[in-house]
Amino acid sequence: MKKSVKNLPESIKSRLMNKNDIKHAPEKLSEIAHEIETFLIKPLNAINKNLKFNKVWKHPGPWKNKK
Repeated sequence: MKKSVKNLPESIKSRLMNKNDIKHAPEKLSEIAHEIETFLIKPLNAINKNLKFNKVWKHPGPWKNKK
């Protein structure tokens, strides 16, 4: 069952709606989805093809071969 934002208590709703509380927040969900896809695509492709994935991720990326 989906919950609507309008059914949340006012204190929670105001925190969710106040973008000033979140620094560097993306404007759209599509931006977040793209970042997640970029991060996961290589390991998921390896899993899908039943291949070993010998890479490491160090912020800010990209995936690099293990040394």
